Amino acid sequence: MKKTLLKNLIVLIAVGVTLGGCKKEAGPVGPEGPKGEAGAKGEQGAPGTANVIYSDWIPLPAKAVFSSPMRKNFSIQAPEVTLDVIKKGLFYAYLRHGSSEESIVPLPYAGTWVNTTTNEVIGSYLSTVLVGVGSISLNQDWLTPGAIPATFANATAVSGGYTHIRYVIVPAGLKSSSTARVDFKNYESVKKVYFEK
Repeated sequence: MKKTLLKNLIVLIAVGVTLGGCKKEAGPVGPEGPKGEAGAKGEQGAPGTANVIYSDWIPLPAKAVFSSPMRKNFSIQAPEVTLDVIKKGLFYAYLRHGSSEESIVPLPYAGTWVNTTTNEVIGSYLSTVLVGVGSISLNQDWLTPGAIPATFANATAVSGGYTHIRYVIVPAGLKSSSTARVDFKNYESVKKVYFEK
């Protein structure tokens, strides 16, 4: 009886191994099912500003709030400038002559002072921007040692013929890849990414 059970067990194992090792042929591929309906189209996203804030062209004040022979200071309201922007964000500013898009310079900017009678360069000045909560200040400082020309020393308007300022704020927390393609020293690069739609 034990021999019969043992033989039956061996036969069952042999049959199982044989059947388990057999490969089955795949059947033919069935027909393609019907195409599902398309989902609703999403709304067009905003142009790729990546949360960057930019001002309009702001007219520069006609008169400095502080004026000394070596420094002129012009105050401009900038409500988007917050303490968080000052501590963690990035701030860029540009000056423009009148309405010309061809005469835009990034700040800081070093300008030359020319004697209008002789066309001789007699010195230079530096235009910079200081950032405070809710406002910015355009500063113009005389750089050249020695006598300061009376036309700069007594001036109360912005030097260099600049009439407008624009600023761009990159808030904290943006991935670097969102601003990596922008050369903020080149206004045309900034314009192409943020202002043109």
